[in-house]
Amino acid sequence: MGERVRSDLEQRIVDAGIELLRRGERLGIKRIAIEVGRTQQAIYLYYKGGLEEIRAAVAAKGFELLADSMEKALSSEEGPGDQLESVAKSYIGFADRNRGLFRLMFSGGGAAQLGVRGLLGARLRAQLVIERAVDAAQRAGVVRDGDSLELSLMGWALIHGVTVLHLEEQPFFEGGAGAVDLLAARATAIFLRGVRP
Repeated sequence: MGERVRSDLEQRIVDAGIELLRRGERLGIKRIAIEVGRTQQAIYLYYKGGLEEIRAAVAAKGFELLADSMEKALSSEEGPGDQLESVAKSYIGFADRNRGLFRLMFSGGGAAQLGVRGLLGARLRAQLVIERAVDAAQRAGVVRDGDSLELSLMGWALIHGVTVLHLEEQPFFEGGAGAVDLLAARATAIFLRGVRP
C-alpha cells in the first residue's frame, strides 16, 4: 500500500475520532471503523497500539488545532495585553467548542504517550504560542523580566484551570453568552497583576 494512501487513512481515522468526540460519543475502534468504512482489523493495521495509540493521535491533532487557533488570535491583536487576552479567549473558546477533544487532550496517558504520533511536538507547539505572547508582553514592559517559559507555564496553568472550571459548569462561573470573553478578560487581568514589573 502506498505511503500516501496509508497517510490518508490514518488522517481519516484521526478525523473520525475528533468527529465522534464532537458528537459527544466515546472513542472506540468499532465506531471509528464504521466512520471510515473499514473493518476493525484494518484499523489495527494502521494503529498497532490500538485505541490508546489512536487516542494519542487524536490528542496530538487537538493540540495542533488549539495551537492554530491561538496563533491566529495572537496575530490578530497589536498590544501585548490584548494579545494575552486574545490567546486566553481562544483557549477557552476552543475548549468550549471541543469539550470531548479538550478533555482527551489533557486526560492521562502522561509521559508514556508523549512520544506517540507526535503528541509531544503538538503539545509543545501550543505551549510556545503562549510563551511568545508572554515574551512579547515582557519586551513591552507589561510583564516583569524573568524566565518566559516559567511565566508562560504559570499563565497556562491559570487559564487552563479557569477553562476546566468553566467546562465543569462550576456555580461561581457565569455561563451563557459572553462567558468566554468574560473569563478570558478576568484571567488575563489576574495574570498581569501577578506578573507586572
